[in-house]
Amino acid sequence: MTLMTSGCTLQAWRVDLPVKTVTATPSPTPGPFQGVVSTIAGSLYTKGTADGSCASATLGNKEYLASDNLGNVYMSDPINHIIRKLTLTGEIITLSGKAGETGSLDGMGVNARFNTPMGIAVDHANNIYVADNGSQTIRKILPSGLVVTIAGAPGELGSDDGNSSVARFYSPIGIAIDSRDNLFILDDHDKSVRKISTDGFVSTFVGATGYPSHMSNPRGIAIDQLNNIYITDQSTIMKISPDGNDATIAGSYNQKGYTDGSGASAGFNFLEGIAVDSSNNLYVTDSGNNMIKLINPEGQVTTIAGLPGISNHRDGPATNALFWVPTGITVDSSGNVFVTEGYPTIRKITPLK
Repeated sequence: MTLMTSGCTLQAWRVDLPVKTVTATPSPTPGPFQGVVSTIAGSLYTKGTADGSCASATLGNKEYLASDNLGNVYMSDPINHIIRKLTLTGEIITLSGKAGETGSLDGMGVNARFNTPMGIAVDHANNIYVADNGSQTIRKILPSGLVVTIAGAPGELGSDDGNSSVARFYSPIGIAIDSRDNLFILDDHDKSVRKISTDGFVSTFVGATGYPSHMSNPRGIAIDQLNNIYITDQSTIMKISPDGNDATIAGSYNQKGYTDGSGASAGFNFLEGIAVDSSNNLYVTDSGNNMIKLINPEGQVTTIAGLPGISNHRDGPATNALFWVPTGITVDSSGNVFVTEGYPTIRKITPLK
């Protein structure tokens, strides 16, 4: 069986790989989402940075993802210190940075340098923003390809608020953009959310230096159409309203599980990436369970792909597909969900209309 996607023809991999079963668990009850999983880029067991068609390009390990309003997908590769793009024609190209070289140099395209780039987001004008974790800065990639540092100072740790030259960050890991093009940065060390307004001023939106009780190990951040902020934090999902009030909307603190349901009855096992669609549905990578889950606006959690306790690689109907440590996730304007995992490949979940 072959898969046609984004100008590529890929052979669909079947389960002829050794299956790693962590815990024998029953399959989740299928939710309302129905779709098909396909592998659209990368090669099993082969890590690399080769550009080219999605059938020949090689990928790093567990990239972070974002998509623009045209349907292009962007990847930050923290291991190789580069930013890459999966185009609509099925080509993977390196936009910024040079594989294997760290730094904080601004400049055009591959002349720029990054240091462990992690969270990535795209605004309405297709500017790309990156949480450059190792350099403690926030970087912007203009459509022209020019990379500029917009906040923080390379190598300087801190939690200072103020204008872009004064502000400091301490391990920025995630980034998201609201409807007014304000940036929100998830700061891992301080367990805080920082805001960069359109005039470049940095302020602390939620949390402070130290370890606020409402965050334990935050990993991903996303913003819906109403400017609510969502954060994945181990086995919970936090919602922060535009006025700064926060609440846990799914999962239970420090309690691992895999079951679907609503509120505290839903179970997760080390959540990583999070994305939101135009209908305010959330999509998360449940890395420890090797599952992709959906949370609707009413707070109901359903499994859309992957089987609990099984680590492997299998394409096909989403309810029967298998993943290996899914990490990055994004959803495009057509409702297609893209996921990176540890094999390393990019998987696409196409909803059945």
